Amino acid sequence: MIDSHKLVFLVEDNDDDRVLTMDAIRDTGVLVEIEVARDGEEALDLLFGREERNGSKWPDVVLLDIGLPKRSGLEVLAVIRSKTQTRALPVVIFTNSDEQRDVQTAYNLHANSYVRKPVAHDEFVRVVGCLGEYWTTCNETV
Repeated sequence: MIDSHKLVFLVEDNDDDRVLTMDAIRDTGVLVEIEVARDGEEALDLLFGREERNGSKWPDVVLLDIGLPKRSGLEVLAVIRSKTQTRALPVVIFTNSDEQRDVQTAYNLHANSYVRKPVAHDEFVRVVGCLGEYWTTCNETV
């Protein structure tokens, strides 16, 4: 991977949301690589297994759904924040949940942002495009 590329780590179990999110990020025109995990355990395996992979870098942002199989997104966030090497990693919760306790828990675990997935297709694409562009072009990472 070329260093100027940005890496988005998308953790999403819903096939339709995953494809739509990936397309919307790519449509921003920002040069990105998108790595995907489909459940909480796979997300942690991919994220922390990169230490054994030559040349792998940490993502520039993690887009994390809450309602994941095997381990919830909030559990994944807690593990990310518990490790020194990922404590400052930008994590955006991108979920269907409108439960106030999920919002509160996510911020208590130091999520960088909590965004509810819009239901309407056009709004979903617009929001993902904004997220992708902000976190890969405007935000500075460590």
